[in-house]
Amino acid sequence: MIVGIDTSKDFFDATAIEEDNVIFQKQFSNDVKGFNLFLRAISNNPVELVCIEATGPYHLRFALFLEENNLDVSVVNPLVIKRYTQMKMSRAKTDKKDAYLIAFYAKEQKPEIWKAPSEVLLDIRQLDTHLDLLMKHTRALSSQLHAFKARGTVVKGLEKQMKNQINELNENIKKIERRIEELVQSSLP
Repeated sequence: MIVGIDTSKDFFDATAIEEDNVIFQKQFSNDVKGFNLFLRAISNNPVELVCIEATGPYHLRFALFLEENNLDVSVVNPLVIKRYTQMKMSRAKTDKKDAYLIAFYAKEQKPEIWKAPSEVLLDIRQLDTHLDLLMKHTRALSSQLHAFKARGTVVKGLEKQMKNQINELNENIKKIERRIEELVQSSLP
């Protein structure tokens, strides 16, 4: 049996197939309760592969859970699934239909088995994402302050407040950069 999974923030849709037959199509909550219900739903049939479309952060916990439960998991780029769907000339766009197409993609294309990234790498990715957000905030505040100054006057106290916010953001950026560097150094052999 091959299972296609389409995940979202709160739910994931699963379609299980054998040969060209749909065994089941169900929706589960995207949490530990839903993960365990999914395991029970597939427990009667040997699972060859669970193929999950990589949807931002929403697929990761489930993929880690499946790997911990000794199931072969493939995590596939959404663009690959989109192109496969286009190739099959499918226009319907529902989570249920996506899970169905992901299952058939896995059956036909046999994507490689996914290996979970290390905890250190997951931590670095999370810190890097937060770092990127802080940098965007810093640039936005700096640009806004520049625009206010270009007007000729800035509301009393606002320039100082904005400069303090920019300085605080820059300090947090430095802290996160140091933490990332520490994690990178700790993971080197």
